[in-house]
Amino acid sequence: MSGTCQKKGHCTFFKDALKIWKKGRKIDPSAKIFIILGQYTDLRKALLRRGIILIKIKSIKGWVENPDMHSVYFDFKWTLKAKDVNYDRLETNQIVNHFRKNTEITTKVGLCYNLQNLIFNNDTNIDKFYPITFDLIDNHIQDFVLLFKCFQVTYKINSDSIG
Repeated sequence: MSGTCQKKGHCTFFKDALKIWKKGRKIDPSAKIFIILGQYTDLRKALLRRGIILIKIKSIKGWVENPDMHSVYFDFKWTLKAKDVNYDRLETNQIVNHFRKNTEITTKVGLCYNLQNLIFNNDTNIDKFYPITFDLIDNHIQDFVLLFKCFQVTYKINSDSIG
């Protein structure tokens, strides 16, 4: 996901600041900067291994890692946690591996709540295609215990009738 320039002239200011940042570190102006938070050694090696890459017929001399994990100077940032991305400071050319407010579909709890509400919006019974799920942190503990006891009774009855 890329950011937006929220103030007129801010993008130009950032691009100029990035040029100065690269120049101060003797980094080729066409090089791409990346930041990786975590031990993603394969991703890091893959980016560093790229000598010259072609983007839109323009030659770019490789990727350079920015070791400052909190720096705003990057083209690509990879993090384990979405909270490590400052979405308000992203520029249009910056790419990160998370996007804001996605927990409604990317966490088990968020997905389950949305699927359970599907019957109200779409007249769809999720029990036909999704396993029974409980959020034990919320008020579903009693529902879970009741269903568990029902399964125990059903299992006991079926075991007695077989044996």
